[in-house]
Amino acid sequence: SATTMQRALSQLANGKTKKFVLTGADGNLGRVAADFMVDIAKPEEQVVITSYDLETLPAEPVKR
Repeated sequence: SATTMQRALSQLANGKTKKFVLTGADGNLGRVAADFMVDIAKPEEQVVITSYDLETLPAEPVKR
């Protein structure tokens, strides 16, 4: 749900979460959430963004 996502993103922004997985990043909302996560993630945090098709994700942040 949106509330769960907001809570998780807030925890990520506050440094309380070290690993975070976002599925469905190829959709409209998922893409916005993925961009936000990449922007706020700290260097020591691991962010995993998944999609059924890697071609739909921006090339720069994709690490295969």
